[in-house]
Formats: sequence, C-alpha cells, structure tokens
Amino acid sequence: MRTPTNRRDTLWILGFLAAGALGLACYIGLYDRAWPVASLNFRVDREQAFEAAETYLQELDYDLAGYESARILNRAGMAQVFLERTLGLAEANGLVRDWLSVWFWQIRWFKPLQKEELRVWVDPGGRVTGFSHGILESDEGASLPQEEARAVAEAFLTEVQGFSLDDYEPIEATSVDRPARRDHTFTWRKRDFVAGEDGHYRIWVSVQGDRPGGFGEYLKVPEAFAREYREIRSRAGMITSITSKFRLVLIIAAVVVLVRKFRRRELSWRVPVILAISTAGLSYLGSVNGYPISLFGYDTMQSFPSFMVNFLFGGLLSAALTAMAIVVYGTSGGAASRDVKGWSNPFARLSLHRWRSAAVGRVVLLGYGLAFAHLGYVTLFYILGHDHLGVWAPAGMAGYRNTYSTWLPWIYPLLTGLVAAVSEEFLYRLVAISLLLRWLKRPWLAVLLPGLVWAFMHSNYPHEPVGIRGLELTVVGVIFGLVFLRFGIWPTTISHYVYNCFLGTYPMMQSDSLYFKLSGFLAVTVICLPAIPAIWALVTGRRDADEPAEAPPADPAPAEPEVPASQAPETPEAPAVEVRRPRDYLVSRKGLVTFAVLGVAGWSAYFAFEPYRFGEYARERLMHRAEAIERAEAIRQQLGIELEGYRRIASFSSSLGSGHFTHLLRQAGPARADTLAAENTSSWNWYVRWFRPLEKEELTIGIDGHGELS
Repeated sequence: MRTPTNRRDTLWILGFLAAGALGLACYIGLYDRAWPVASLNFRVDREQAFEAAETYLQELDYDLAGYESARILNRAGMAQVFLERTLGLAEANGLVRDWLSVWFWQIRWFKPLQKEELRVWVDPGGRVTGFSHGILESDEGASLPQEEARAVAEAFLTEVQGFSLDDYEPIEATSVDRPARRDHTFTWRKRDFVAGEDGHYRIWVSVQGDRPGGFGEYLKVPEAFAREYREIRSRAGMITSITSKFRLVLIIAAVVVLVRKFRRRELSWRVPVILAISTAGLSYLGSVNGYPISLFGYDTMQSFPSFMVNFLFGGLLSAALTAMAIVVYGTSGGAASRDVKGWSNPFARLSLHRWRSAAVGRVVLLGYGLAFAHLGYVTLFYILGHDHLGVWAPAGMAGYRNTYSTWLPWIYPLLTGLVAAVSEEFLYRLVAISLLLRWLKRPWLAVLLPGLVWAFMHSNYPHEPVGIRGLELTVVGVIFGLVFLRFGIWPTTISHYVYNCFLGTYPMMQSDSLYFKLSGFLAVTVICLPAIPAIWALVTGRRDADEPAEAPPADPAPAEPEVPASQAPETPEAPAVEVRRPRDYLVSRKGLVTFAVLGVAGWSAYFAFEPYRFGEYARERLMHRAEAIERAEAIRQQLGIELEGYRRIASFSSSLGSGHFTHLLRQAGPARADTLAAENTSSWNWYVRWFRPLEKEELTIGIDGHGELS
C-alpha cells in the first residue's frame, strides 16, 4: 500500500479520470431514465410552503398566535411504490406532476404540553392537499345529524378546496359520539381512475361538531399489493440481518487487533484520532442542522426543555459513538496493514505540505475519477437492468426527504456522506482486507469477501429483485478492493465520499426552486474543493522528491568489537515491577462483613416497611399461560372455527402501568384505585393468536382476568 509515483500508476490514474469523465457525462445525460425523481422537482421551498400553509389556516379563521411551528418534507412511500410498480415510472411521474399527491411539505403548529395542534400538507407545486385540527375528545361542539354534517363537508370541498364533486363518488361515512359533541368522517373516491386492479384516489373530510376539522387526499393502495411488498422487504431485511453478523465479526476482529497492538505499543493514534474528532464534530453539526426534523416529531406531552436536552445530548452521544468507531477501525486497520509484507503505515506523514504535493494530488484525482465512474456504472446498471432483467429502483429515497427538511439542505449530504465513507472504508477495506491478506494469503479472497459483506449490507434498500443492490455493489466493492491494494485507503475513501455527496446534491440542482438550485450548486462546489490543490500540484509540477520520502532499508550495522567482561560498563538495575496476583483483587474479610450487614439491614427493611404495590390483586389472580390457551381453545371450539395447519402463540398484556391508571391513582388514592383495578378485569389479558405466514386471515381471542372472552 503506497503512494503512486511510477509511470504505470500514472496510466492507471489517467484511465480512471477518463472513465470518470465518461461516467459523469452518462449520469447527467441519462439522469431522467435511471434516476426518475420528478416528484422531487419542487416549485416551492420549505419557507414558501410554510407561508402557503399559514395563509390557508388564516383563511379558515384559525388563530396561530402563541403556537410553535415545525416543517419537514415527507412522502406517501407505499403509494409511490405502488404507482411506479403498477403504471411504470414515466406514467407515474406524469400523474405526480399533474395532480396526484405523493410528496408533500408537512407543516405543524403546536403548543408544549397541550394536545391541540394544527397540521397542513402542501404538495411540491404549492397546492394544499390536506390539513388536520387535533383537539381533545372532551372539547365541546355541536351534534349534527350525519346528513347535515355531510353538507358541511361538501361545502368545504367545493368552496374551499375547489373540488368538483361530480368527479367523485361517496363511498364511506362514519359518525362517533364524543362526550360533548359528535364527529363525522366522509370519504369520496375519484371516478374514472384506477391504478392497477384496485388502486383508487380518495379524498376525506372530518367534521368536528359543526366545523371541518380535517381533510386529505391519498391513493388507496390495494391490501394484497401492500402485503406482498412487505413480504419482499422482509426477505431483503433478512439478507441484511445475515450479513450484519459478518460485519460484527469484522468489528470484533478490529477490537482484538487494537487490544493486542496496544499491549505491544505498536499503535499509531494521531491521524485516526484527528479524523475521528473531525468527523464526529461534523456529524454533530449535521445533527444540529437536522433540528427541524426532530422538532417536527416533538411529543407535546413532554416539556420543551426536556426535549431540547434529549436532542442536544442525543446528538453528542451519536457523534461520540461515531468517533469511537473511526478510532477503532483506523487505528487497528493501520496496525494490521503494517503487518502485511511490503506495506507501510497508511497514515504516515499526513500533513498540509503533502496535501499540496503531486503524489497526493494524483491520489485525490484518482478518488474523483473512481467516484464519477461509479456514477456512470450505476446509471447504466439500472437502465439495462430495467430494460432487460426487470430490475426496479424507486424514484427517490428517504435521504432526500431528510436533505430538504434541514435548515441548510446543502450541508446534509456533505456531512452524512463523510461519516459513511470514512467508517465503511476503514472497516471493509483497511481492516478487513489487511487481516484477510495476512490470514488467508489469497488476495482475491481478501478483496471479494469484504466486498460481498459491504454490498449485501445494503440489501434493505427498496430495490427489486431482492439482492440486486448487493449484486450491484459487489462489483464496486471488488474494484474498491483492488484500488486499495494498489494505491491505499485514501482513493477509495475520497471516491466513496464524493459519490454519496453527489447523489444527494444533484437532485437539488434539477429542481425548479431557485433556493434548492443554488443549494445544489453550492454543495457541488464544496465537493470539488479538495481537487483544487491536487490539480494545482500537478500543473505546477511539484516534484515528489520535494516531499519527505520513506526511509530506505538501513544497511546492516557493523559488528561492534567484543569488550571483555571486566571492562564492560555496569548495567543499571531495572526498576522493580510490582506483580499482583488474582487473589490480591478479592474483597477483604472486613469488606465482606460490611456487605453482609448492609444486606441483612436492607432485607429487614423490605419486610418491615413493605411498600404499597398497585395492582397486587391482579397479580394474585393472574392465570398461567397454559390455562389461558386452554380457555381460548374452548372458546374457539364453541365458535365452531377450525384452524388446522395454523400456528398458535400466546402473549400477556397489562394496562396497569398506563397513563389512565396513573391518573386514577392521583385522583382516587391507592386503596380506591386498587379496588377499581380489581373490578376492571379487562386491565390485564391473555391474547391467543392463530395465524399462517404470508396470509392475512387469522384469529385472536382475548381472555380477561376472570377467564372470560374479552
């Protein structure tokens, strides 16, 4: 593992740069075919969507004074998948452009420690596609008959939302009596539109008392499709779960190497620690930049200061774990690589002076060429796979959703791409290949095995057929391994980083929103900055000889003449080393007596001052699992339901620790609350369930505290 300096290495680098230029041209030219993200083409940004939502609520006479707000980008994931799989990417994108809502800005107004809140959904074109007003069930309101409430809902759809109800047919109406009002919900289905066999577009309106309290549009995905898709994703998750076990083995191996080399004092900490601290700091900056996402998920039952403490310290903990992983991977990987014959320390002499050198410049440009070649390869892979092998990849990923929801969207892909690139390349290339080369003595196995594990760890991406993402990345992993063997860890790390960042930033450049377009150009500019000193070093011809070179092997030292023992200088005595035996760490007899006395005192206090335990009556009457199953079987036979070939499980559930019993304890006192809990036998239940894998039909029987059907 070395810095490239000879002519053959230079030809390799020029070849990768040429492949990178072709790959980038392929990616940009075929972007719409391979990466169809029409639904990400926003004409309104986050602030414009907020203004549209605020105006909408004010027109509905809602007073937003005193409310906090949060806004994120979200999507109807299953609806998007169903459209693309059923209608094809081109037609699905056309519907999304015209009127069908899949992606949307979601804006929320709330007050800490209060349930009442307002939400509005705004599509990429700025159209309001939904709103909801969350209130308490005990809030007062009118109790309209269903037909009068329907008139309120229809007036809202036609006068406020501008729908023509001639295009929709009513399909469902429900009414619920609240303590002080009656709520209604009405649903319509769009006429003359069916996606697949039974995919319908619907609108709904809820009426709280005599006022519209919610509205929304959505694509109703057939249940059969949803179940089939979840089953496919479960298989993909199983592949990821299996490969994660091999990843765990690599992590354990890295820790073992770290411990052994630490005992021998053969570790080089400086560069891995600097990288870890820098990456962790940027990771924390990324978590702070993602504050709007966390704020949107704020639970109003939690105090806001508590939420902020959890947010800030949660980000610190995540950054600390990131730093720890990079230190372990980098330090142990560097030590393991030095054990491979002919390799030097991959972190030696990393400095600003070397960064401006021609040798390092070639490494940097090699990384960029490899990244852009990777973009072109993936583009052709999915175009040819879709046309000839039935390969399918969804339009847009969750990462885009997070990118657009942050304070500064252009920062998100830069920071998340850095964490993934450094941690994964250090583990799967630096650690894994170095160790396997030493253990297996087979370079092709040392390259292939980590590439397979790294590739199939990505199987949970929503690509089909299952495993196609692993196949795609296995090729990349093998190429990365070969580049690592010849040029070291830095080209693959740079390539991984540039590739991840470019995937996250380029869709912003394609947007009609000026804000996102400028954000995309700014992010791409930042991505390309490290290439500037590399190009400058090559253009100015800074010679590799100007850099500190690796020291050549030293000549054997001449043998020193023997010195008679009588004339030899006295060797100072070595300092005494204290040797401790295992028994030296045992607790003394005095300590054992102290612990015994404290234990007896605690045990006595437990029985003398037994604390009150709410729900003890329920615990005393709780039936065993076998009794619950026997009772459920008897009820099933009474119902005449045959379940031959079904699997059966039993689970216990108790609501004695829930919030409403906590409220009861505060209001009624322990004794009265215990009595009421004993009378309410449905507070603890056994549930016996019969089912078949991959089938919806199932039977569940609940057995309450008296052994009766619940």
